[in-house]
Amino acid sequence: MSGDPMATPYEIIVDAHVKKPSGVAPPIDHPLVPPPPHPRTSSVIADDSHPKQHVFDVQPTHVQLIRRRRTTASIDIFNYVAKTSTFSVSCPFKHLRVTPNQGVIPPNGKCTVDISLTSQVQAVAWCGLLAVVVNGAVTREISVVVDDNDDKMAATPMGSRQDALPSSSSSIQEMAMSYLAESTTSTTTTSRSKSRKKGLFFQAKSIEFGAVRVQTGQSQPVRICNGGKESITVFLQRLASPFSCSYASVSLRPRSYVEVPVTFTPSLPGQEVSATMVAYSAADKATVVLQGRGVIE
Repeated sequence: MSGDPMATPYEIIVDAHVKKPSGVAPPIDHPLVPPPPHPRTSSVIADDSHPKQHVFDVQPTHVQLIRRRRTTASIDIFNYVAKTSTFSVSCPFKHLRVTPNQGVIPPNGKCTVDISLTSQVQAVAWCGLLAVVVNGAVTREISVVVDDNDDKMAATPMGSRQDALPSSSSSIQEMAMSYLAESTTSTTTTSRSKSRKKGLFFQAKSIEFGAVRVQTGQSQPVRICNGGKESITVFLQRLASPFSCSYASVSLRPRSYVEVPVTFTPSLPGQEVSATMVAYSAADKATVVLQGRGVIE
């Protein structure tokens, strides 16, 4: 390495970098300017900074319908790929109408689906999930709330955070309290205080499917409730045949419930079949007994 032995290390390093083979004239000193970035490097950086969109999306994921006003809610299914995609909406509830329930989404476009009430709508607050399936594989869940009281929702614009919360949360709380009252014999103040903190539970202790024709599926809604003050995520244990449920997890807001369809498909006649449906949250575990019997006719 050449250079003045009294020079600073920085000068020695610079001299080492610019040293040329012998016989070549030394270059003229110029200010050190960093070389321009490689074009490919710039391209990679630009690509990384560009947000990557999902293949598809559904908005909003929570809608509310007012029973007395017979309101209609809409959801948009977005397609972010450059080819046509197909979709279908699974709605096992008789009091809801989905239009259209299947169709195609144009490339880089969207399709609007309307959700409305039928004449079989219930007279109480209700919440359930609809499954949106795109290209037969990927699923999004839409939470639908049917409310009987529109006093709090009349001035609430659709799409705001409040449109996913049932205004009749007191009825949900009363349901939770009545369930807890049946499951305990204690009437002390301490017991009542603890019961108000109850989180995950099934509304029913057992679900009876009755006599079902062999190789024919019969579905029943199973109501999963959250009596607590915090939102929870519920994981459903997989059911063994002849019972089945298409949902593996659901999200529950405070003082709310959802109904998931459970199907009983008997394979043998005359046999009484029972199974336990198990639901887990971060802090609770709940069970409900499923019962049914297969018949030939």
